[in-house]
Amino acid sequence: LPDSVKTYNMVDMALFDPNVNTKIDAGKFKDRVLNRDPGKDVDELDDLFVRLESPDMPERGDDSWKLNPENKFTNRYGLKPFLDQSFGNPETFYTYQLGVYAFGRRWLSDNVELFGEVGFNIATNYDDFLFLGGGQDALPPVRTDIRKYVQNDIWLDSAQVTYHQRLGQDWFAMAYAGYLERMYGGLGAEVLYKQVDSRWAFGLNVNRVRKRDFEGGSGFLDYEVTTGFASVYYQMPWLSDSLLQLDFGQFLAKDKGVQVTMQKRFDSGVVAGAYAAFTDVSSEEYGEGSFTKGFFISIPFDLMSVRPTRERVGFTWVPLSRNGGQQLQRRARLYDYTDNRAPFYNR
Repeated sequence: LPDSVKTYNMVDMALFDPNVNTKIDAGKFKDRVLNRDPGKDVDELDDLFVRLESPDMPERGDDSWKLNPENKFTNRYGLKPFLDQSFGNPETFYTYQLGVYAFGRRWLSDNVELFGEVGFNIATNYDDFLFLGGGQDALPPVRTDIRKYVQNDIWLDSAQVTYHQRLGQDWFAMAYAGYLERMYGGLGAEVLYKQVDSRWAFGLNVNRVRKRDFEGGSGFLDYEVTTGFASVYYQMPWLSDSLLQLDFGQFLAKDKGVQVTMQKRFDSGVVAGAYAAFTDVSSEEYGEGSFTKGFFISIPFDLMSVRPTRERVGFTWVPLSRNGGQQLQRRARLYDYTDNRAPFYNR
């Protein structure tokens, strides 16, 4: 660029919309990288980057933008492995399913996305998991009949259409419908408030879903429920690269309470976490285990892929899972989509 350019602005995009603007003084940057700044190394650049609110999307041909490429809507597809695990069940101590997902994605416009995912079983011992119900006051079987679902070697895991919309400088929203996960389909919406570089974020999601049948196809059963949560996200300053999430609301079995999730990110990008849900059901209603809890690891697929990607592979350990404190397994969250505004997963 010519010397007449005094300021650089690098704008990160998310969901085809400006997400955050990083402003750099050109003169100070040149002095630093050319080793003309006394007492500073050439790789000490953090203090030169000023993160600001994002600008509006420029008009086509706006010459104030050096780079403003047209959005290209292409098909994206791939494979990713999964391993679902549960410990401590009375029938067998350790149950698991190892498999692979084949997924495809297509953006129809700046706002509308299509996504589909098919699961393939490689190995499982869920046939040993025989728990099909509970006692007299047991909760609806929103998760414990998982054995009926894993009997399929090939199944439609999800197929949904999602509409994204930015409501304001710090407000984001999306609405979605379809087969949202392996066991439930329906529709829902989410709203998120997230400021640039703020440790706090606040969200709300509401979903009306119906339980899918056990064949792995398009059918449904009779059970229907409204589930949703008000969420608080907080990146804790006293524990580096850690995220605390609190979800207050109604779970799939119509029990109400809070889920606490704690995540820790390591330099490799791997995230390890644990969660626990505390609801208004008694220990007798919940059954053995008293409350829902689990552990998980999220690994950037970029570590294993030959192409750059922000997809992740997750592994979960659930000790003695029952029906209380169970959330809908939504494919995407606005907090993840807007990660660049206050980076955690991709810092």
